[in-house]
Amino acid sequence: MQVYQCKMCGAGLDPRSDGVCTCEYCGTKYSFRDDRSNEIPTSFSNETQMPIAQITFSIKVEQVFFIKTRGVVITGEVAQGEVAIGDSVKIIKNSGQRIDSAVVGIEQFRKFLDKAKKGDKIGLMLAGVTKEQISAGDLIVKGEIDINAVVDYIRGRYLPTNEKVLAIDFYRKATGVGLKEAKDNVDRIFAKG
Repeated sequence: MQVYQCKMCGAGLDPRSDGVCTCEYCGTKYSFRDDRSNEIPTSFSNETQMPIAQITFSIKVEQVFFIKTRGVVITGEVAQGEVAIGDSVKIIKNSGQRIDSAVVGIEQFRKFLDKAKKGDKIGLMLAGVTKEQISAGDLIVKGEIDINAVVDYIRGRYLPTNEKVLAIDFYRKATGVGLKEAKDNVDRIFAKG
């Protein structure tokens, strides 16, 4: 039996006998039926063409420290994905500013780790940044984002229904930006229609 996953949120999908499915978590619609045959194909196409975000790790900064022997260390709980020593990450400030960095160490309750996963409360040692560049509430992410796909998705799903608040929330989750930048960008999307 073929197992399908939502490309948007990763939830499991259960296609109906007519080959159509809507993700119960994010509402993305899928069509599993190939128009040229009555069989359900092994690969499927997303009706909304949504290769949105490829964020494979995120953590919200709770505290920032400078430790003389280690450098800048942030603490927080891993919100999604996995991070390992040597990974390149982006620090996304609430203002929307992005700063590139790299993970040079991961610590958990005085133990050094090679990697951390969702739910782990950790300290991340970052290279290439100063303590002043990071503050509590900033987001640290790993991965790439297709902004055009995010904009197209908002136009197709939220613009016709004028659900601007939901669109702002979606934009923040998909791109990892701060509230002000998300609101400004969604306002521009709605203004252009």
